[in-house]
Order: sequence, then structure tokens, then C-alpha cells
Amino acid sequence: MKNSSKIGRASNPAGSNATEGASASTRFLPGLVVLCLLLSGGRLVAGTEQGALSSQVLYSPILYGYVDTVNAQIYNNAPSGSDPLNYSIYESTPYGNSATVSGTEAANGGNAYILQQFQFDSSHLSYGNNTIGVTLTDTANHFSITQSATVQVLEHARPAFFLNGNVVQLAPQPQAPLAENPVADPYAFGATGGGEMASAVAPAILGDPLPNTPADSMNLDSITSSGDSEITITLPDFSNLPPDDPSASPSWNIDVATTRTGLFNTEFELNYSDQQNLPGADATGSEHAYFLVTASVTNTNYSIWVTTPEPASLALLAVGGLSVLMLRKRNAV
Repeated sequence: MKNSSKIGRASNPAGSNATEGASASTRFLPGLVVLCLLLSGGRLVAGTEQGALSSQVLYSPILYGYVDTVNAQIYNNAPSGSDPLNYSIYESTPYGNSATVSGTEAANGGNAYILQQFQFDSSHLSYGNNTIGVTLTDTANHFSITQSATVQVLEHARPAFFLNGNVVQLAPQPQAPLAENPVADPYAFGATGGGEMASAVAPAILGDPLPNTPADSMNLDSITSSGDSEITITLPDFSNLPPDDPSASPSWNIDVATTRTGLFNTEFELNYSDQQNLPGADATGSEHAYFLVTASVTNTNYSIWVTTPEPASLALLAVGGLSVLMLRKRNAV
């Protein structure tokens, strides 16, 4: 028999969070948000229905856009031969209620149930915590109870640079190579380089460029480069980078071989994904972000620029072995 607390004249069980005349509880299991919605008639004697409902919101947290499911199991715990349970049930979400579903469950001692499924689309919810509820009503006795659970909706991971408190988003598509040296002003960050290989410290990487938005952790699955071989980076693949913690970023450099003079361009494509253990995660390596590195090498100095989309670009300028990391408006072709 399905264990249940009672609604109506029954007393509340110890430790219940029920109000007068009703009782309900919420249990949380790994990977499963469980709503226990319990309903019974006013008399617990033979010939009276004893309804109970156990509903499970399958996942929390979930990623934005995922369609989650609520499974509602409707029981009649009364012995066989007792009255049937006539009920109505609906789901409530922040964007409205579902259609009401009505039905009847025969008395069977709780040995069988009716499964009623609801769904909710997280693309209609806000980032962060959202309340999902189910309301069950015994239509013969007009008793009803609503139990709710909190479902957290996260933004998908998306890489961005972080420099001196500024978040600089990467490009969603490749950037056009620069045909000439852009003009940039210093932005107060230093690095060193020199010899046959110039090296500049690159900015920290974040997994979430949107401010005040809860987001999933990010996996960098691989890096693809195209262009001049003189430019390389030391950024390693990583897993589960926190969305908003610059200190968690791996350290990496941009290296330029200075043995040959000229203007060099290399495009770097970050193939990334969400943390893979959450519902709605982007597939491994399925998302892409780009930044362009341009280096000018002469017989006397070198300059390095990292170009990202409007409204701002990152630039690395190096003269005589001293490099300065800068933020600039993009005004180069």
C-alpha cells in the first residue's frame, strides 16, 4: 500500500510542513526533485476513497531551453470495494497553468496508480529559481492540496575574456584578418617577451559573459587554429570551468615567433560545451567561439593584437621586448 499522510480530519504527522487540515512533504533525491502530494477523504473507513499522489519533477538544475517532465502518480489507498477517487489535477508554472485533467481511480489498496504527465518549457522561465507546482483535488469531497518545488534554470556556458573587471565577449564567427597594424591605447596590464619567441600573458577566461546570470560550468573540448604558424597559444583544454570566477581560469600565453618579419594573422576557434551532467547540455564540442590574433614583427620590435567583436577589442602591444595588454575600440579592417 502506498504510505500517505492524511487530509481532512486526520491529525498532522510529526515533522510535517502541513497546514491545518492538510499534510504534505517534499523530499530531494540526487538528480530528482520529488513532490509528495497527498489527499484523502474526510473519513478513513471502508467505503470511503483514500487518495494519494506522488509527483516527481525529474531534474533540477536544468539548462535554459530544456523541456522537463512532472510525473504524477495518482493512487486510491482504500481497500477494494471502497468508493472510487474522482479527482482533478493541474500543473502550475510561472508562465501559467496547464489544462485541468479529470479522472477516476478505483479503490485497490494503493497497489496500482494512474500516471498523469505534465511538462514545462524552461525557455519560458527566468534564469535562477522557479516554482513548479501540482494541485490535486478530490472532486467528491472538494479537498485539494498544492505542493511545489523549486527548479533552477541555468544559462548555457559561453566563453569570454576577463580583464581589469571588464568582460569581453568572443566572436560567434571567424574574424577577418587585419591588413595593417591597428591603433590602440594602453589599458594598464603588462607582460614580458623578447628573443626569438615573444610571449604575452593572455587574459583570464570566464564561462559566462552575462552579468548576474546563473550559468552552467564550461568545458573547453578542443581548439582549432587557422592562419600563420608564427602565432600559437598555450591554452589547455579544461573541464567544468566556473562561470563567474576569473581566478579559476587556467594561465596561458600568446606566443609569436619573431625570426621572420611581417604581419601575421591566426584565428583561434574554441570548441566548447556545457558541463555534461545536466539536462539540456550542449553536446561536446558543439559550440564555437572565435578570436583573432594579429602580430607585427619588424627588425626592432613586435606588436600583438587580440581582436574580438564590437563594442571592444583586446590588444597586446609590445615594443622592445616589453608588452602591454590593452582594451580598444575596433577601428581596423
